[in-house]
Amino acid sequence: MIKMTHNFRVYMHANGSFNAFANFTSIQEALDYMRNWTDKTDNWFIYDENEARRFKLINGSLTVVDSIGSVI
Repeated sequence: MIKMTHNFRVYMHANGSFNAFANFTSIQEALDYMRNWTDKTDNWFIYDENEARRFKLINGSLTVVDSIGSVI
């Protein structure tokens, strides 16, 4: 039996804090979920629990960013 882990989390940054919205087994699933919110993606992040990396959708491309959302 294969154990599926939900290591990709979708967060929204609002009012100075990050709120988790959903957990996924792949970055593609998280990205598909995030793209449903196209009008507000500037506040949405995907966090990879395995690699401790944060991604942000910038101009349609998934980009690695630092803890405050700046491109690395």
